[in-house]
Amino acid sequence: MQKNVIVTRIILVLLVFVVFNLVKVMVQTYSASSRTNTLEGEVSGLKTQYKELEQEKAYRQTAEYVEKEARDRLQLVKQGETVVVIEEVPTDPLVGKEVASELTQPVVLQWKGLLSAGLRW
Repeated sequence: MQKNVIVTRIILVLLVFVVFNLVKVMVQTYSASSRTNTLEGEVSGLKTQYKELEQEKAYRQTAEYVEKEARDRLQLVKQGETVVVIEEVPTDPLVGKEVASELTQPVVLQWKGLLSAGLRW
């Protein structure tokens, strides 16, 4: 009888040990699988980014890009082209009217207009 109890306890301890290790391995496997999925997603994103950078690199090596940059950054034009500059007319945000004519007047006349407009109220 005593022998049966000892054998049962040994089997029970071994069973607990096996279950504990099995659970530990399952947790490690799940963690590794999760990390693998995360890294695969990251690799996929980096591959996409690499392809985009390769396309941009190829575009920047074209004559079209060089011409566009020369026009935009250096304001260069081709021979025979005419440059047309369109200036935006500033408006008063409170009134909503154009103030370009007022800006071309001398400062003294601008003050005179403002003061006389204020006195009419």
